[in-house]
Amino acid sequence: MLFVGENVIAVMTLTHQMESPPPNYVSLRSQLIGYCIKKVQSKYLAEDMAQEALTRYFDYLQKGKVIHNPRAWLFQVVRNLITDEYRARRPHYVGHEWGDYEADPNSIDADDSAMCVVGDIEVSRVELMTLMPRAVAKLNSLDRRYLDGYYKHGKTLKEFSCNEGISLTASKGRMYRARHRLREQLEIELAAK
Repeated sequence: MLFVGENVIAVMTLTHQMESPPPNYVSLRSQLIGYCIKKVQSKYLAEDMAQEALTRYFDYLQKGKVIHNPRAWLFQVVRNLITDEYRARRPHYVGHEWGDYEADPNSIDADDSAMCVVGDIEVSRVELMTLMPRAVAKLNSLDRRYLDGYYKHGKTLKEFSCNEGISLTASKGRMYRARHRLREQLEIELAAK
């Protein structure tokens, strides 16, 4: 009985998809590119993002999933891609040398003495790097593994998700929480100083 119900749902879904007119992909692609150019200021990157959004759209449809509003769905994908691009460009306030557990203030470049704000406390980057070993040591092993792998060894979040058998979204969440806990631990270290 359950099997019959699934077939009925599948037929209804296919019928619904066949009734709605297909979107004009050429027009949608140019709209996506125009939107991306305004946001990222690069024609080539905008074209790549629009192409990625359309590829995801067709992959999604090929899996048999229903998208009721393709234009809205594609624009949401593009907005997510733009957000990812901005996050990739923005340097982390701690920097890539966070994993140098034996940080020596003299080994950090002179221009790295810029001031950073951690919590409500303004601190120089050199001082922040000297506190880093204690803060990292107090994190749990999963947080240390994610931060160490990402910043020191250059692993991608996709590699983490493949190695651990979790989704990319879960891997991003773990990295976000690890950074958040590191920031909290740095605030504790700064307050104790």
